[in-house]
Amino acid sequence: MRPDHLRRHGMSRHARTPAPQLVIGVSIMAIGILLTLDRLDVLNAAARLLRYWPLGVVALGAAMAARRRDAQGRIWGFGWMFVGVWLLLNSLDIVRVGFWELFWPFVMILVGLNLVRQTLRRGDGSRASHASGNLFAVMAESKRTVAGEPFTGASMTAFMGGCVLDLRQALLAPGQEAVVDVFGLMAGHEIIVPAGWNVVPDVVNFLAEVDDKRLPALVNPDWQGAPPPRLVLRGFLMMAGTTIKS
Repeated sequence: MRPDHLRRHGMSRHARTPAPQLVIGVSIMAIGILLTLDRLDVLNAAARLLRYWPLGVVALGAAMAARRRDAQGRIWGFGWMFVGVWLLLNSLDIVRVGFWELFWPFVMILVGLNLVRQTLRRGDGSRASHASGNLFAVMAESKRTVAGEPFTGASMTAFMGGCVLDLRQALLAPGQEAVVDVFGLMAGHEIIVPAGWNVVPDVVNFLAEVDDKRLPALVNPDWQGAPPPRLVLRGFLMMAGTTIKS
């Protein structure tokens, strides 16, 4: 089915690909069913079948890569697919080096790559170089307040630390969109936004969450019927959290 045909019938690319939450839910249900059948002596092959549980991680990565249009989202999707394949090869005794033995070196490489990417993007005049706030914290806290200037985007990166981005006085016109890239490993982020902004989390959470603690706000009369400003959160959180306040 062609993309123009899909648009005419109100279908989108996201509608044709399973959500990561659906993949996780189905995987957990499948493991639970196998364990139940094993306990009831209905299926004695459950132990052998459970060796293939990393296929759920591969499916999760595939769903993420298929649903995300941006390069960063696809990278995370392919990253999870790589992790799933590695875990599967270990489970089948094809690869002898355990994934968790390489976990912390992999995390260090990931954090380093993220820093290099931000530095290069600031230096080549790309959109990120004009971002209103680029915060980075390692075992510390980084704060940034955007006041009286147009907000074009930001990045928040923390490792065993946290970042605070205050956008209450930032300027974002009705109907416009800005993106905040978030990355957190054992970290906590806090984003303070003006009342009425539409905040859309599009973050991959692993033992993490994005918590919107704002109260419902009335539409600003100055917007004159235009859609509210839209703030999109993209990135990855592991053993971390992001809190949205107003």
